Amino acid sequence: MFLPKLSSFISAMLFAVHPIHTEAVTGVVGRAETLSSVFFLAAFIFYSKATKYKKYTGWKYLCLSMIATATAMLCKEQGITVAGVCAAYEIFVVQKIRPNHVKEFVKAALSTKSSYHFPKSNGPTKRLAAMAVTTFILLLGRLQIMGSQLPVFTRFDNPASVAPTTTRQLTYHYLIGVNFWLMLFPCDLCCDWTMGGTVPLVESFTDMRNMATLSTYFFIAALVWVAFKNEK
Repeated sequence: MFLPKLSSFISAMLFAVHPIHTEAVTGVVGRAETLSSVFFLAAFIFYSKATKYKKYTGWKYLCLSMIATATAMLCKEQGITVAGVCAAYEIFVVQKIRPNHVKEFVKAALSTKSSYHFPKSNGPTKRLAAMAVTTFILLLGRLQIMGSQLPVFTRFDNPASVAPTTTRQLTYHYLIGVNFWLMLFPCDLCCDWTMGGTVPLVESFTDMRNMATLSTYFFIAALVWVAFKNEK
């Protein structure tokens, strides 16, 4: 899809044998992770097949993608994020729209003398609209099931969720760095990170772990910058 067949095969094998996946299968509750992942990937694959139709919507594969998206969310709520992945794939990979295109489009919209026209195609527009509607319906259904309330976590389930705002935000951002590091160097794994305060809360800005958070965001930003730079 993105790489030559050999590179794709090697990447798939690395994904299949990555040690971090043991966290999802060492406990029965982890089956939600694996099931959601299966349908997450299925939804994306079906959507990518739908984009093969340049002038048409590809309703067959699009409907399969929407069904897989709903199933992924039913397995685990995070599965719904595949809708965003599909949208990003459509916009940046299939349609090859870049930030400078958006900038030019905004200028054109504000100026009556500009001759720039944003690329238009009924197929991509319908696909994105269908995924947006599907996502909205799924979120609405989720809210109805929850009684229009957010889930309530206990201190044991999620210590950061009941911590003061500053501590909560610093910890949540730090956890991104923790998970990023585990993907690169899976030396310390755990089947349940909530047990006994496995990851101590980040309670102040002077905590040295904030440097890991900043480094993670800097690295991600650098990757995005390099990716867009190479596309020019």
